[in-house]
Amino acid sequence: AVIVSDFHEAPGLCGRSLTVVMVSHNIDTLRKLCNRMIWLHEGELKMYGEVNEVLDEYLKFMEEDDKDN
Repeated sequence: AVIVSDFHEAPGLCGRSLTVVMVSHNIDTLRKLCNRMIWLHEGELKMYGEVNEVLDEYLKFMEEDDKDN
């Protein structure tokens, strides 16, 4: 696994056979650079899967959370 501390490093890692750990709330960057992802909420695994499916569920969750607050 590789931990990326600078997003400028990430594009050069794509397409290689390795696991890259990225932590971000930048939806556009995640959609561009990732193909699978883990969504953690309050330290618990909320969802794992294809990046667009996980992000779509995350955005729905955040929208509902905003309505509740």
